[in-house]
Amino acid sequence: MVNGPPSVAIMQQHQQQTPPSSGIAIGSCGIAATPSAAASGVAASGAPGGDLIEEGLQFLEPFVQSERSYPDLATLLGGVGDRVTMSGTDVAAYPPSPNGSGGEVSISRVTPLPGELMEKLGAMQTNCLMGVFPEASRAWLTVDNEFFLWNYEDGSDLAYYDGLQDAIVAVGFVQPRRDVFADEVHHLLCLATPLELAVLGVSYQSGQVHLLAEPLLRLPTDGQVVTCIEGSRSTGRLFAGTQSGCLLEVAYEERRVGWLSGQYTVQGRLINHSVSSLSRLVPSFISSLAAADDPICQVCVDDSRRLVYTRSQESTVFAYALSAEAGDTAARRVAALRGSDLAAHAARIAHMVDRSCLTDIVHLSPLTAQHSAMLYLMAVTGSGVRFYFDARLRLAHVRLGPMCPSLPRLADIRLATESRGTVLMLASRGEDRDTLYVLSPDPFPRRPQLQEACSVAWPPGRAWIMCCLPSPQLDYRDIGIDPQLHDGPLVGRPYPPVFLTQHVDPVRRFLLVSVHGLVLLELQTPLMRLAGLLAANQPDSRPVTDWFAHFGPEESSCVCLILACCDSDDLVRERALAAVMLHGTAAAVRDAAMAASIDCQTPVPSSAAAADPSANALLSGLSRYAARVLLPLWYSPIVSERRGCFLVSRLESDELGWFSSHLTHLFRFVQSNLAQLSASARGRVEAESQQRAYKLLQLISTNLELLNLWKLLAEHQFYLVARRLTEDERAHLRGTRFRDLLLAKNRLLLNRLIACLLEHYLADSASVDSISNKLQEACSSLYTPQDALCAKANEMLQAAAGEPLDRRTSLLAEAGRLYREAGTSVSLADVLPRLEALQAYETMAGLCLALAKQWDPQDRALHFTREGRKPHTEADADAVAGRHGCYQALLDICTRLRRAATGAGAATVPVAVTPRPVGVSPHSSAAAAAAAAAAAVVSQSPAKAQQGQHEMARVLDNVI
Repeated sequence: MVNGPPSVAIMQQHQQQTPPSSGIAIGSCGIAATPSAAASGVAASGAPGGDLIEEGLQFLEPFVQSERSYPDLATLLGGVGDRVTMSGTDVAAYPPSPNGSGGEVSISRVTPLPGELMEKLGAMQTNCLMGVFPEASRAWLTVDNEFFLWNYEDGSDLAYYDGLQDAIVAVGFVQPRRDVFADEVHHLLCLATPLELAVLGVSYQSGQVHLLAEPLLRLPTDGQVVTCIEGSRSTGRLFAGTQSGCLLEVAYEERRVGWLSGQYTVQGRLINHSVSSLSRLVPSFISSLAAADDPICQVCVDDSRRLVYTRSQESTVFAYALSAEAGDTAARRVAALRGSDLAAHAARIAHMVDRSCLTDIVHLSPLTAQHSAMLYLMAVTGSGVRFYFDARLRLAHVRLGPMCPSLPRLADIRLATESRGTVLMLASRGEDRDTLYVLSPDPFPRRPQLQEACSVAWPPGRAWIMCCLPSPQLDYRDIGIDPQLHDGPLVGRPYPPVFLTQHVDPVRRFLLVSVHGLVLLELQTPLMRLAGLLAANQPDSRPVTDWFAHFGPEESSCVCLILACCDSDDLVRERALAAVMLHGTAAAVRDAAMAASIDCQTPVPSSAAAADPSANALLSGLSRYAARVLLPLWYSPIVSERRGCFLVSRLESDELGWFSSHLTHLFRFVQSNLAQLSASARGRVEAESQQRAYKLLQLISTNLELLNLWKLLAEHQFYLVARRLTEDERAHLRGTRFRDLLLAKNRLLLNRLIACLLEHYLADSASVDSISNKLQEACSSLYTPQDALCAKANEMLQAAAGEPLDRRTSLLAEAGRLYREAGTSVSLADVLPRLEALQAYETMAGLCLALAKQWDPQDRALHFTREGRKPHTEADADAVAGRHGCYQALLDICTRLRRAATGAGAATVPVAVTPRPVGVSPHSSAAAAAAAAAAAVVSQSPAKAQQGQHEMARVLDNVI
């Protein structure tokens, strides 16, 4: 649990200078803030610093909108239309970037192969293959008919399988569909020989991999020699390319053994999607492509769009559409493209490039829906040229490689991979040496066109495989909500670029596999690179100055503030704060704006600070950081509906804690450095900067409290709490987004959620002390100490219902004391019915009179009544209305008791307070006498009831 933010003295001082609003913070359980609320039971909608929150919201909203407004890949490449576009021909496509700006890989670790495998390689006779299963953190090796598997992180957990007679020619790995194999089978390992396909079960015990001794399936290939195997992570389907250019699928399903038997077994078969019956509907030129003896070199699956692509040795590309039905093995070929036709088309666009550079495709990389809504596939040629295709394999864009004199020319590319826009290409340089090219857009955020930094590395050995590894750390996108902040899961929206999520992104890792060992590469974000620069350099050094000049004052200030808030190194935090104070001032902004007007080739990214040289880049950077932390939540609904009736939280407790921890770091930093933040501006903007700092601090504090409250609700089975709401309240909750909770009009909804949480405890006859303490720690402005007193008093009233008279009297007296201590925040409309149900009339009368005195301690209501004047200040109006409401509540009780005493059929006159405010002295004693008489009526025996009724009637007449 992240504790709620402590009080901020400087913010309180600012609030004292601001005229108070009509309401104060309210919690739950019968708390009201205004006099009218106290009488009617309608909770107030105000909050401490409510005006500040609304103004802070208006200040932060443009930054949130700015963070959401970034172009996708298709836009950066010039859009997708009827005309093929091209880029990479000028210097602007690959501009220079300072050291430490990101986009560079470093060799993290080189791990040799296990010693046992080196001995096996020395005895190899026919064939050897190597590869990686990133989803299992395992590397693999085949030597002839033997298969080996081990942990590539530390070289441990070596497993093997030698149950095949022939040499292994292809390997695949996939997570199977549910409810087909036994529960202990977590993955399927597919081993192909020239004669058959064997599917083995893979299980995990205590973190170690175990290969089942007997294959689950053994399928003859009927003369089809498998060249490559790839699986679908979302559907569990296994696809294989063959020497003859066909696409096969290993289909498996559970079938009953015999008609009368209750036993089931898993049966498998091979499906040839290249010669299925559907191929008769395909145009003849596509069928002729499939008929050619063109071995398939690569199969890749796009799970987001249910597409499978194949690449052949002659650079022919096929696209297959998969069925959306679970367990359906249908696959329809939807497009085909010859390598020669592609080269001819591209040569007409890139006429300055030799056609031989456009023919040999060495790698396909699906562009999922998270990459782009319009682009579907990227192909890399042996010369480093990238082709981008649309849904029908139509060429949309040609991206030429960099032509930089300081870098080796891109040629002889063998392997390639992609991760969030960064492309790695591995080229051969001799028999035992490779050159790694890295093309990354990370150092160039907020550019209207795609700009990439180009760097080169020389890893040891000659790699057979290069792949991107999943990170073991928490990923921003694993939270399960739309990082692009739409009202549901990702639908055609790309993931945000690296600069937008680098405050939470882990290091991207890549693995090169060769017979000499495993080479682990790391690609750091610009934020990580800046941390390294600050660890080695002073804030005023040339590398740090160049970094600020490259990214601009506002973006640089944002990144420095992230380090100052969250970095674990004290030296980095100290230097990051010093750097942002040095380079994020108005003078630095003016210098950057002047530099941008001179340097036209590499413009400084546009920002509010650059547009207005007098602006405070430090505060703008801080606001941008706050916007990035809240970005995934801002426009997202807070609940979702299950089974048509249950409202559940869209985020789990640990996920909310993840957001809360980042916001807590930000709050503590702003709180500790508020004076420096507001004083970083000079002249006419100093006062405005101070106001913005206060507003931002209040807004961060409120957001943190909302997150902590939401986390508490999620920890207590949110659907059980939500079902205590009314139907109208549940409908309101369905349409509420996170940002809407900051609005004053939704404060009542928050109060109701807190009240329902407390009712959930009381319904289980549990003490509210624990949850009250948690609520006060989590959201102190939403749940005040007065709320806790009311919750405890409510608990006592509930306990008093089943207690003997003595114990009940004691509990009622203590509950009344707690209500009186809670003061004017008590809602009589909520409390009095609880007391009336227990016939606690003396407690009711005492509470009403005590609250009336608290609302009007100086007897101003009596003064205005005697003078016949209306209150002329807000404080006087509150005092008059508060006393009026308390007396009206007491008289309403007396009216109900009088009706009960005189009988249902007797004519009664309802008691009401006149529109003019009621005085103090005469009515205080009369009301007390009326309550005492009412208590006597309900407690006396029937024989004495008549006398008590007449006495109560006499007192009521006096009150009227």
